Amino acid sequence: MLPNSEFAQCGNGKVCAKRRARLVRLSRQSALLLICGTGRENCFVAGIGGGNRAVLPEKPASRLAKAFDDHHKSQVNNKSSRPRPMINAQAVNHIGIAVKSIADHRAFYEATLGARFETTEHVPSQKVNVAFFRVGDVRLELLEPTDPSSTIASFIEKRGEGLHHIAYTVADIDQRLAELKDAGVRLIDERPRPGAHHTRIAFLHPKGSAGVLTELCQSVDQ
Repeated sequence: MLPNSEFAQCGNGKVCAKRRARLVRLSRQSALLLICGTGRENCFVAGIGGGNRAVLPEKPASRLAKAFDDHHKSQVNNKSSRPRPMINAQAVNHIGIAVKSIADHRAFYEATLGARFETTEHVPSQKVNVAFFRVGDVRLELLEPTDPSSTIASFIEKRGEGLHHIAYTVADIDQRLAELKDAGVRLIDERPRPGAHHTRIAFLHPKGSAGVLTELCQSVDQ
């Protein structure tokens, strides 16, 4: 539906009062152009068919209003009937970046980028040290492997240092994972595991998340 627009309708060489026009598209081939003055009694409809030929039959205002209202309600109903997102992300929690050494990169993020350092943390379950930096509302997470067998060490060996994943804050992570699994989305973690910053986390496989390693996060306090 196009936004309202005003135009001057002319007749017998005279300029008439401005009217409001609204295009209601019915299909690729046809549409209705609803044109109204200050009152509904001044409404008429222009049916636009194939080849942009316009037909301008006079119709009672009540029928025009009903046709327009029915179309508007159908658009609202279509929106409300859309399925609820399975992940329903509340915010970007952080962006994960794989590095060989946090110490070697800290100067860039603080002195060059201007990010604010928050804290470092050791996560034994993932065999990594993590450091968090904040840029505005966005948190950057540097991931440093502490063991050659860690997934971050394998990632760096295959692809080098760089962007590793994007994490999203969610509510009821257990339910989110169950729904994703039922829908056939490929998961790395079918159950949450402990993460940094007092969170429970789970990863979706990149092949199930548009090629991007995706992490779901929920605070343990929720």
